Amino acid sequence: MATIIATGNIERPDLLTPQLAEIENAALAELARDGVVQAAYVHDGRHTVTLILEAVSVTSAESQLAQLPFVRAGQMTVEYAIGKKLLSPEWTRR
Repeated sequence: MATIIATGNIERPDLLTPQLAEIENAALAELARDGVVQAAYVHDGRHTVTLILEAVSVTSAESQLAQLPFVRAGQMTVEYAIGKKLLSPEWTRR
């Protein structure tokens, strides 16, 4: 498995409603239960999210996130990168 960092940009935030956000959050929760989404962050003051994913490849991560309603509707574009851990437990013991 690889750690994939996905950065999503909401293309038309003016079209988002609380109901749509609730549907998107439910889909993210499902991917988290499946072990795909490890963490999800909203960038403060911007219409950007960062997702930390576990997947066998970037292609696999793309296909998993294609299930998200915002992605399906073309409301969110996502860039993917393979993440490499910088901090290790040994660093915190120094």
